[in-house]
Amino acid sequence: MSTSDSNSHVFEPAAAQADVSQQIRDISEVPAIEVITTAAVHLMSAAAVKLGLAAEENAQELKDLDEARSELDQTQEHLAQFGDKLPKEIRTQFEALRERLS
Repeated sequence: MSTSDSNSHVFEPAAAQADVSQQIRDISEVPAIEVITTAAVHLMSAAAVKLGLAAEENAQELKDLDEARSELDQTQEHLAQFGDKLPKEIRTQFEALRERLS
């Protein structure tokens, strides 16, 4: 094999491995706002897929409005724990999405 890991089947040059290790961060180094924003975006993206707003060709097949409403309820519960610390942009986007779904 080309790498030191005997289970690896992919050759990765040492330079590429170094680049990846420089991109990895310990979770303790990630600002809380980045974690919150990332979680909110993922939850809202999942809801958007259920609304049929996915970019894929089969978006209408994935559409499930009841599930989207459920996911929005879960997202609202998640966002509520941040209270006034939630960025205004996230709150605004979430409220607009919820209004369009109503």
